[in-house]
Amino acid sequence: MTLVTTHVAFEGILVWLFMGKKNRELFQNKLWLFTGLTLFAAFPDLDAFIYIHRTYLHTVVWPLLIICGVLGYRAVIRMQHKEPLSEKALLITRSILLACVFLILHSLLDLNPGPVLLFYPFDNRLYSWNVSILWDLNSVLFIKGIHFSWSSVSLTEGLNAYPLFNLSPAERIQYFGAEFLEIFISDFPLHFLLGLSWLAFFPGRAIYAHFQGRPNVSAFFRKLNRLKSPLLSLGLLLLVFGLILGPGFQLHRTETRTTTTKLSFSETSAHYGFAQNFDLGKKSQLDVAGSYVGNTSTCKLALLISNQSLFQAYTSNITLTFERYFNGSYSYAWLVNSYRNLTQAFLGVSLQHQLIDYNRTANLSLPLESPATLTSAILLLDWNNSNPSFSVDIFLQNTLHLNRRGAFASGMVLASLGILLLAFILPQAISQIGQKPPENSA
Repeated sequence: MTLVTTHVAFEGILVWLFMGKKNRELFQNKLWLFTGLTLFAAFPDLDAFIYIHRTYLHTVVWPLLIICGVLGYRAVIRMQHKEPLSEKALLITRSILLACVFLILHSLLDLNPGPVLLFYPFDNRLYSWNVSILWDLNSVLFIKGIHFSWSSVSLTEGLNAYPLFNLSPAERIQYFGAEFLEIFISDFPLHFLLGLSWLAFFPGRAIYAHFQGRPNVSAFFRKLNRLKSPLLSLGLLLLVFGLILGPGFQLHRTETRTTTTKLSFSETSAHYGFAQNFDLGKKSQLDVAGSYVGNTSTCKLALLISNQSLFQAYTSNITLTFERYFNGSYSYAWLVNSYRNLTQAFLGVSLQHQLIDYNRTANLSLPLESPATLTSAILLLDWNNSNPSFSVDIFLQNTLHLNRRGAFASGMVLASLGILLLAFILPQAISQIGQKPPENSA
């Protein structure tokens, strides 16, 4: 989800529908306050103005910490005074909770397509929850199923994923090659919002009216309502968040990125290589596989893993060489020899490299003892000089074996705190089921 207005409208309707009768009654006569709270749904996108979009303001940790503080405050007040909060305190605490819900919903909705710095400062990777529809072109119904997948990128890769927001105006013009950029906006959020409104106001109301008249169902919900305790909510929140951050994303994650592209070279243009950058932590590992997919002329390729700084220096030298050639100062033979010499020298300082034979696959594997920023690449190493123009299709697959020891430990600690709170408060909450509330004395 990308539009700020869609965030505000969608989250506002969603929260209003599901925040419960008591909250709606509380804010029914304070619609201006609720309208102001919905603007928190747009707050995380303020990071676009400082060129770090979908990072530090899109984490769910800060609003979750505030929610924990409010729930803890309400629990302490109840235990000390054994009386409900005042109307003013109730309005303030619920307003804070709703503002935090809007912030969390914004980050969760941005997960598709992502990436989002979801768990900072516990985890500095940006996550995406990719949802796609599988289309069966052989079927009358077309839709075969829905596919869900989690993926993540480093902070550097995440910033590079949004050149429209994370570059300065001058850098944007240089990156896109134009002052104006036309982007087509999908109408899917509007359709989804209309469908949700229809479900809520028509079938939803009919189902609610049907069950409202059944005494057994009403009694069940009245008993369930007695379980609403700040400590119980806090325990569940810590448990769920800790399980997602820890076991949910595992101690060791394996993620794969595949790319198929074409390398080409002629006297007038060149696409001499393809590269991807990765920020990897301690005890992580990068596996790279590269191969021919098809080609129109025989040439030599090299698969390599290098430090990003060395690769950037290499590409700078190559760019300078091409500029000299295209300025007309040097011959095509000079360009071919200069490129070959620079590439051969770069292979000598790379961390690992392997030549890719015709219609063969090469594999590299690099375990890390300390954090590093790496570049994996396939480069044209040499070509048939008798043919001044050629192209070759290549396949590059990067497999990241990520070690999440710190994030995993943080998740387990939070989950343990949640279990302790539930173990303390849940038996008391269950024992209250079936008990009659105390009658007010005259």
